[in-house]
Amino acid sequence: MCIRDRLSTELAVRRRAALDAIARHLPEAVVRHRPTGGFSLWVELPAAYDDAAVVREAERLGVHVVDSRPWFTSEPHAPHLRMSVAAANAAAIEEGVRLLGEALRTTRGERRAGSRR
Repeated sequence: MCIRDRLSTELAVRRRAALDAIARHLPEAVVRHRPTGGFSLWVELPAAYDDAAVVREAERLGVHVVDSRPWFTSEPHAPHLRMSVAAANAAAIEEGVRLLGEALRTTRGERRAGSRR
C-alpha cells in the first residue's frame, strides 16, 4: 500500500472515531457534512452557544479546536467548531471529544451576544 493510501485509510479511521465520539459526548451538537476525505470536521453547536467561550474552555482543558468566525467572515455567525483529526490517534480523539463535551457543559450558561434565551 502506498503512503497516500495508508494516510487516507488512517484519516478515515480517525474521522470515524471523531464522529462516534461526538455522538457519545456531544449529543447537542450536529455534524451536517460527513466528509469522505480530509482531516477536519465542522461541529455545529446549538444556536445560543458562544463558540468562542467553548474554545476558551476547551483550551483550558488541553483541547485545541477553532471557532468558525475566521472562516465565515461575511456570513451571519452561527456557532461551529472546526475539529482536526490529523495529529491525534483514535484514543486521543475520544478523550479530546469527551473533554470538549465537558467544555460545552461548563459554558452552557454563556450566551453569545445577541442570542435569545
